[in-house]
This record gives sequence, structure tokens and C-alpha cells, in this order.
Amino acid sequence: MQPAALPASTGSAAQTQPAPVHPAQLSSDEVAVSAPQDAGVSTPGSTATLRSGTGSAQESLSAAPAAISARADAGMANPASAAQAERHLVASNGAATQKISNEWIAATVDRRGRVTMGEIAAPAKGVISWQASAQQRVKRGEVIGSLRELPSSRERPLVAPKDGLFIPKLANGAAVTRAEKIAAIVYHEAYLQALVADSRPKPSWSCEVYEAASSSTANCKIIEVVRRGSKSFMTATTGPMWFDAAHDAKVRVSPPH
Repeated sequence: MQPAALPASTGSAAQTQPAPVHPAQLSSDEVAVSAPQDAGVSTPGSTATLRSGTGSAQESLSAAPAAISARADAGMANPASAAQAERHLVASNGAATQKISNEWIAATVDRRGRVTMGEIAAPAKGVISWQASAQQRVKRGEVIGSLRELPSSRERPLVAPKDGLFIPKLANGAAVTRAEKIAAIVYHEAYLQALVADSRPKPSWSCEVYEAASSSTANCKIIEVVRRGSKSFMTATTGPMWFDAAHDAKVRVSPPH
């Protein structure tokens, strides 16, 4: 299940200050993007945990008008002065562009989710014992625990149905009934979507997610950008689990320096 690119504008953008909602279950169709192909095929009824959740950056280019004026005056006086003024103009514009490109363009994360690749159900009534740790990345077919049947005490292995992160729903040693959902395997990357104002991010841009309250940050990857009026609807992916439940989650992007 998976989740594209235009030039950056120079006007007002969303917040430039680093400044990253509890997830709600929605269907994978509502994620609005598909999971990367390496995720494999989702089981029927796969879901994504989602959460519904912008300011201004300006740089003065006052040096440029002055240089343009100097160039015009110098052009009327002598060629040498004109050349010197032109060099100054190029240098001034270059410095200003570099400064702007170093600015982060921030936006609030409107939606986020992590696709459920598969679920594990108890094969019989009994007691479960986990071998894998919570949030551990596992592979399809890998043994993640066992179930001791009751009353026979027969041990039955529990295996991961898909590649992904192991998320137990019950604690180690819990008593379960037959067919009870006891764990899930979720995709190793979370999705996030945000409206970025007055800018057109590209996949080549730097991307970070963060939570201001905890100062937690992590890299993200821009997957798709769809223009919506003066704003860009951006979809990106990130890895850490703290992002899934982060309060006031934010994303910031920056063009290459």
C-alpha cells in the first residue's frame, strides 16, 4: 500500500521556527496514499492509524536594488565600473538566496498513519508467551512467540504473517481464547500528510518531523506533492514510533542548499 514536484516560491511561507495527535483508526483507503511496494500485500481489512492535526519567512534583498542602481549608473560612466557593479549584484543575490534556502518551511501534520500489514490470532485457548520485543522489526514467517494450549499444555508457535513491526495487544503470560486477536504487524514507516503554504516542496528537499513539547526530531522523506491553490498537499514517510502518538506533530522542509 503506497503512497512528485515543482519549483519553490519565495513569498510568505509557513512558520520558519522549529516548533512535531492521538491516532485514530481509519481504513487504508482513507490514507489517500498506498504503502511502498516493498510492504507486501496487505491482509483484507488492513487499516491505517491516522490523526488529524502554517507562519512566515521573509528575507530582505535590499542589497540587490542598490547593486542594480550602481550597475545602471556605472554603465553610463565607464565599463570597468559597470563590470564591478555586476559582480557585486551577482554576489549579493547569491548570498540572499543561500540565506533563504537555509530557512525551514514548517507546517502542521494534518493526518498520519501506519498501515497494519497483518494480525495474529490465538490458534486455541491458552496462555501466550512472546519471544519478540514490542516494536521489533520482524520478517514474514519468523517465530514471535508461542501459545500453551489449555488444558493439554501443548505448545504451538506464533509466527509473523508479514514483514513489519511487531505490536503485541496483550502482555506476556496473558490467557486468551481461541481466535482472539493478540498482536499486529504494522508497516515499518508511518505516513504523514500536511498542507505547506506558498511553497512547492520536491522529493529532493530536506524533511524533518518534530514535536515541540519534547524536542524530538526525525528525518522524513517526501513521497508526493499535489498542488492545491497556493498550497501544496505533501505526503511523506518517517520511521520512529514516537511520531505516531506525538502531540502537536509538525513537519518542516527545506530546499537543497
